[in-house]
Amino acid sequence: MYMNQTSLKVLEYVQYSDSITYDIYPSPKGFLKNLTKLTFSSNISPELLINLAQTCHNLFLLDVIIIYHIPKELVDLITIQKNLKCFSMMIHDGLKDEIDSIPLLTMELPKTLTRFVVVGENYNISLSFLVNFTNLQELEISFDFNWKKRIPQKPLSFVIIDSAFCKNRLDKNVENMKIIETYTKLGVVKNFEIGDYS
Repeated sequence: MYMNQTSLKVLEYVQYSDSITYDIYPSPKGFLKNLTKLTFSSNISPELLINLAQTCHNLFLLDVIIIYHIPKELVDLITIQKNLKCFSMMIHDGLKDEIDSIPLLTMELPKTLTRFVVVGENYNISLSFLVNFTNLQELEISFDFNWKKRIPQKPLSFVIIDSAFCKNRLDKNVENMKIIETYTKLGVVKNFEIGDYS
């Protein structure tokens, strides 16, 4: 499929149906060596993941759509990354039997990570692995669940730092403040304050 390309930098390979397959083999040696951005679904062929793990060691961004299972070859691909800065994971419904594997998968992510995104269904996933990412600058977590049914283990402290440079502060928006008040009443947010940057 990509035989005329000497080296790819970006590859998006998402497959929602197991009945559709795309053949990208045979690929010349080094065809995927310079790949920096990779997006794929977890139901791609194990052979492709093995090939990626053998040749792609310098991914900058890895975006995985986990559909039915977490392939063991994905862990191999993550483990060998040297420059990974952004890891994004979308978890589809139907993964209930393997949901405990998510923290194990993320433990293999390198400490160089600066951005972590996880989007998914209503799963109870431990996020304790986040303490390992000392360089993390951006964190986006989005799960489809109802906070009213969830009692937090530890309430959060929510602090907004005021700055003369910040014109669109969170507390200036009425809708945002209603959300913060709701979560405070539910016990999710223990302490809300606005601090001064100076």
